[in-house]
Formats: sequence, structure tokens, C-alpha cells
Amino acid sequence: MSAALAVPLALVALCLLMAMANPRLIERQRKKQERAAARARAQVRRWMHAINTDRCTGCEACIEVCPTFVLELVAHKSHVVRGESCIQCRQCAQACPTSALVMHREGDEPPTLRMPELSEVLETAVPGQYLIGEVAGKPLVKNAANMGRLVIEHMRSTGLSPGRGTGASAADPIDVAIVGSGPGGLSAALTCRHHGLGAIVLEKEAVIASTVSRYPRGKVFMAEPIACRNLSFLPIVDTSKEELIAGWTRIVVDAGLAVQTGTAVDEVTRRADGLFELKTAAQVLYARRVVLAIGTRGKPRTLGVPGESLVKVATMLDDPEAHRGQSVLVVGGGDSALEAACALTDSGAGRVTLSYRGRSFARAKKRNRDAVERLVAAGRVELLLGSQVVKITDDLVVIELADGKMIENHAVYVLIGADAPLKWLEKCGVKSVDRPHWHRFGATDEMLAGLGIHSECPADVEQALWRVLGRKAPARRQGPPPVPAGRRPDALPAGPAHRVVVAWEPPSPAARPRPRPPDEERTQVDVVPLAARVRGKARR
Repeated sequence: MSAALAVPLALVALCLLMAMANPRLIERQRKKQERAAARARAQVRRWMHAINTDRCTGCEACIEVCPTFVLELVAHKSHVVRGESCIQCRQCAQACPTSALVMHREGDEPPTLRMPELSEVLETAVPGQYLIGEVAGKPLVKNAANMGRLVIEHMRSTGLSPGRGTGASAADPIDVAIVGSGPGGLSAALTCRHHGLGAIVLEKEAVIASTVSRYPRGKVFMAEPIACRNLSFLPIVDTSKEELIAGWTRIVVDAGLAVQTGTAVDEVTRRADGLFELKTAAQVLYARRVVLAIGTRGKPRTLGVPGESLVKVATMLDDPEAHRGQSVLVVGGGDSALEAACALTDSGAGRVTLSYRGRSFARAKKRNRDAVERLVAAGRVELLLGSQVVKITDDLVVIELADGKMIENHAVYVLIGADAPLKWLEKCGVKSVDRPHWHRFGATDEMLAGLGIHSECPADVEQALWRVLGRKAPARRQGPPPVPAGRRPDALPAGPAHRVVVAWEPPSPAARPRPRPPDEERTQVDVVPLAARVRGKARR
């Protein structure tokens, strides 16, 4: 072969070899890219949801802030239903008020929960001392009420019998001292009353159930958890907060519970002889057992600005109507702040300003956000997002904005949450431990059922009171609703001159027979003062 042909043939051969090798090169390159992508994914792992349904309250805060509809309520609990749609924003975990929902890197364990160290019956490391309610790791009102009964029943099962002490001295201790008058504390006190145990309730606020009492006027109270039975002695129903507090107040008064409001307990210690010593600013009480039902509010957070100690600055809204015609500033971005702004506006405040350092109300419920947005659109609330209070004076508030702002002001409500009372609990001997995120306390109604308690508390205050006192409720007879309609036993004042009156008419003989309805549908009782009935007969 001549040299002139060798070079072209070599080039052709080289081209053929390159053409044959090209698919292999492409395949090797593709596999190399896949390995690089896999390494990148391993280095940047996805955030995963971890939801402890035992702590979830079904408040929907996480669902409302999720922009891609990843979460839904299933059986009143939040669940991941569209995990592939998650954009890793983690707003849901930030919005969860109970740490039931947290996020963790794929392959890692969820972060632990810092919780009080309690036994299965809610007893702390200090024998004879119990911790109940949300601070014990079990939120919602029915749980608190059930826990209140559970601890008293456990005291009785371990030897606590009725005494005659007043708590004034170590030689005269009261049976049970209860710190806090929320649903858990009231439930524990009613259980003591039912079993004849001496009990005293110490409440630092001026009213019982202060958290519920200070809800905005007309706020609907939900009896939750829905799937949980109320096996306590405290009636809990879906109603307005005014009706609920009125019912609780009546049962407290008529049952003769000893409640000291405006009494803050500074310290609880267990003596060498087994008695408990409770120190307040005005007295020292002695008790055989102690129930801590203080809730989670603890010490309200502050702004740390000049003028915050002025009288016009408060951390709770008691009476919105007291500010009719005034200029009021509300600071905060949670449900409490938004509800306060709405309540002040509805009560006739002259000017309501809502200041929040964030850019949106991510932690607030949707219904509260919508309500504020409507008021802002109507010009009834001035909204200052991304703002910071700098200074408060007697008649002004200085707020830091892009352009700066000063507003005339009569009152300021700082509603930015509170720190859990961990230090106070530690001083009382309550230790904290780290629990796995999946730690479950169990259903409170099932805990009571394990003690042989299955009877649910009547929703009607009158019937619940009879049950507390251990007496049989007045007999009821079959018949239609009493006349006049709308009169209810729990709407009447307590008084000695009452009797049961049933208004009904026998069925017509020509009436077609119908199946008998259940007892709760076919009986209704009208409690009417005896004097009123006598006057009515005299007029007839």
C-alpha cells in the first residue's frame, strides 16, 4: 500500500473507532452524572415531618400556613397526605403551638421533647405532689378535667382519707391544696368535694379559670378533644366563654368550694414529716397532698423598652369596653393579639393599632387573620407589620418603621406570649427530662376507665352539681319541652325555694302511636322558684 493511501485510511479507521466508542462514552458520562447527583442528594437531605398525634390539638395552625396543601386533618389530628408536594419551607413546624409537629432531616431522629418527669398517674418526683394540665404535656380542656379527677382518685387509692384540717398549721393540715383554678384545678377540687376531702384552691389571678375568663367577649369555647369523654365532675360543652364561666362559677359556689383568688404561691416544699408547706405573700398553708394545675402561661414576655412599666401597659385584655372611644395599641402577631384587636374594635375603641414585628401572621388561625383583614380593609384597624415599639410614654407610643412613627395612645396591650413556668416548677421539685418526640401519655378518659370510672359528666350544670354532691337528681317525667320555652336550670340563680315542675300534656287518644324516644330526648325539667309558682296560681 502506497504512503499516499495510508494516511486517508488511517483517518477513516480512527473515525470508525470514535463512532463505535461514542455510545460507551455517553453512557459512562451519564452514570458519572447520576453518581454526582446521588452524592448531592445525600449531602442535602430532605426535611421530613414528624407529628405526635398525642400532643396534636387539631388547631389547624400548621394546615393554614402550608402553601402547598401537604397537611390535612384526619380524625381531628394533623396528618401528611401530600408529602411529595412539600417545598421544605417548614412554616408548619413554626406554627405548631404544642410542638406536636416538628421537622427533621431524612435519616435522623426527630428532636426530643423537654417534659416534666411524671409517673403514669402524674405524680412528680416528690411523693404526694401531682402536676396536671398542658404543662404536664397533655393539652386541651377535657384532658385537663380528666387529669384533675385522676390524681384525686389515685390519692384515695393510696390511703388518703377525709380529715378535718384547715391548713392553718402543721398540726391542722388540709387534705389537698390545689394551685391554679383552671379546668384541671376545678375538676380536682370538685372530686375532693364528692369524696369528702378537704381542699383549697389557690389562684393568683382575680378570677377563676383566668385564661378562659379573659378570652374576648363572645369567643366560642370548644369542648376538646372531641373523641375524648369527659369523665370528670366539671361540665364542659361547646358554648360561649361567658356561658361557660357562668356555669363553672355556679357549680363552684353551690358546691361550696374554697377558692382564694389573688393568691400567688411563691414556693411549695415537702417537709420531713411528709406534709407540704405552701408559702404565699400573706400566709403559709399546710397540706397532706398538692396538685399543681398552673397551666403554661407562666411569666408574660415583655418588650424591654422604656415606659413598659406604666400603668396603661398590660399583658391581658380584661374588659374591651373599658376603652370605648380611646386609642389602643396591641402588640403581637398570635391569636391573642388578633382576637384582642377585634374585641377592642367591636367594643367601640376609638382607634385600634396592631403592631407586629413579623411580615405576616403565620402563627395565627385563619379565621382570626381573616377577621383582622376585614377590619383593616374597612379602615377600623391600623396594621403595622414589620414594626417595633421603641418607647412608651404617658400619652404617646414611638414605633420604629421605615419612616418612623409616633401615635397618641391611651393603653397598650403587649400580647407576645409567655415563658413556661419552668423555674418555678424546678423550685417545687419538679424535674425535667428529655423524651422521644413520639412519647405518648395516653388517652385521659381511658386512664380513668382503668380505675373503673365510666360515667360521663352531664352537660347540664344542675345535673352535674347533683352528681358532685352525691345525690340523686330530681325525677323527670315523660313529656314535651316545658313552657315557657327557653328556661333552663343553669340560667337560674341558686336559692333555697326551688322545686321541680314538669309541664306536659297527655297524648291524644286519636294520635298515631310512635316509638318511644331515648330518655334524654323525652324528658325535660323546668326548675322554677316556688314563690313564682305560687304567685302564678294566685293570678289564675
